Amino acid sequence: MLSKYDTLGEKTFDVLNYLVLALFAAVTVLPFVYIIAGSFATEVELMERKFFLFPRDPSLSAYYYIFRPPRYFAALEYPSSSPYSAR
Repeated sequence: MLSKYDTLGEKTFDVLNYLVLALFAAVTVLPFVYIIAGSFATEVELMERKFFLFPRDPSLSAYYYIFRPPRYFAALEYPSSSPYSAR
């Protein structure tokens, strides 16, 4: 009966393949995690720490700044001046 791995080379290939895929996954996912963590950090923490996955003092101030009514909803009140807009 044949086992899952016929030779040592096949087992080595599988291990190296999993390591490369795990490294690729980490390199792909970490920038998104950093952006999300940065959105919950304070301005001071963003300036002081070069890289982090979890903010020391989580804050929603960036989201309050973006979604406060005078700035966010003002763009919805004025029609677009784009040449492609419907008239």
